[in-house]
Amino acid sequence: MFKNYLTVAIRNIVRNKRFAFLNILGLAIGIVSCLLIYIFIQDELSFDAHHAKRDNIYRVQCFFKFNDVEDKFGIVPFPTGPTLQSEYPEVKEMTRLFVLGQQNITNEGKVYNVEVMQLADSTFFNIFDFPFIAGDPKTALSQPMSLVITQGEANKIFGTANPMGKMVTWNKKSLKVTGVIDEKKYNTHIEMGALFLWAV
Repeated sequence: MFKNYLTVAIRNIVRNKRFAFLNILGLAIGIVSCLLIYIFIQDELSFDAHHAKRDNIYRVQCFFKFNDVEDKFGIVPFPTGPTLQSEYPEVKEMTRLFVLGQQNITNEGKVYNVEVMQLADSTFFNIFDFPFIAGDPKTALSQPMSLVITQGEANKIFGTANPMGKMVTWNKKSLKVTGVIDEKKYNTHIEMGALFLWAV
């Protein structure tokens, strides 16, 4: 039975080549479109899905109005986090991030460009889960001027040498490498090349 159906289908394709071509092309475009949409949705839903506390993580934003145009930004004054934690018992823990952008780090006299450098509180890894290759997330930002870098940045700055405990210089300040993160194992909106604790 199946052989007969296949024979008839092949004959129809041969007889009506243009019609068959359009049908097959339409089917192929439909399948490819569905696959691309599926891949896109999967990628979007995977953002920050690796955080164990993701259902209880909230980002504080500011709403601004300029000439009757309203806009919102993920930027708030620095004291906002500690104030919310002290005045609202529902806030169990807070952390702040300050994006410094591209920065230069010096190691043994050589200058290296770090794509995204950020300042963070010591509680950052209590809230967010990132896969550590080296170091302990519980203590990585326990001391001022501690530096956590991605594997890519570690390879760029230190090559094959173990970066743990090494000192680098940023803006005339000495930073100590206390952790290395595998940036290839997560999908997040928090861009990170280097993250450090700075007593402010």
